[in-house]
Order: sequence, then structure tokens, then C-alpha cells
Amino acid sequence: VDGTLEDLGLFYKLKKRGLDGLCLDTENNLWFAGMSEISKLDKQANIVLSINMPNKPTSMDFHKSGWLCVTLRDSAYVTKLK
Repeated sequence: VDGTLEDLGLFYKLKKRGLDGLCLDTENNLWFAGMSEISKLDKQANIVLSINMPNKPTSMDFHKSGWLCVTLRDSAYVTKLK
């Protein structure tokens, strides 16, 4: 590995500014933090789920046991999705 990026292509472009943290879930769907929500993209880059948050989300991650951890500008949430 030499740090060179190859086959770099645009997967999704947010219609408004505010894209922040990204992560993959256990099914390899991409999640991103938007202006006031976290959203799930399917493999064709369609938003299939959006969850409103009480403040600007900045980062998120899935634990292998299914827990979702989300940080906001002023707080953190840990939950399991239904």
C-alpha cells in the first residue's frame, strides 16, 4: 500500500451543504450525518432512511453487536435501531 487512491468516483452528492461523518453498517450500507439528521444510503446511493436528530450530528459508528453511536455538537446518543 502506497497511499495512492484508485478508481475514485463520486457515490453521492448532498443537495445542500452540511455533509459530515460517514460509516458503514453491517450490511455495507453507507450512513452519513447531514444538517439535522442521519441518513442511510443503499448501494445505489438512494436515501432509504433518515432519522431526525435534536442538533447537528457530526459522527456515527455501528458496533458489531448492532448498537449505533451518534455524536452531535453538544451530546452523544447510543441506541439500537428497530
